[in-house]
Amino acid sequence: MTRAPATVEKMLTPPEVAKIERVDPETVRKWIKAGELVAFSVADRDGQPRWRIRPADLRAFEERRQAIPPAPVKKRRTAKVDRDFIKYSERM
Repeated sequence: MTRAPATVEKMLTPPEVAKIERVDPETVRKWIKAGELVAFSVADRDGQPRWRIRPADLRAFEERRQAIPPAPVKKRRTAKVDRDFIKYSERM
């Protein structure tokens, strides 16, 4: 029985994500360190982290950071003042 080949997703590096998001690569690393963007380190045990980001994780990150439009503010109705009536009633 043969297995179907596993689909390998292309992982993105912080510079690639930075180019997509139009930010500095250091900003992407800050998002990773803050836990805002999910990433995996593919470095050796003693080496510095070499981060890789799945495209699905980048999409989820973008969705979480989307600006949500503010709820529409209902205008309060104000009473119209009949100034002529006020003038007339003051004369009496």
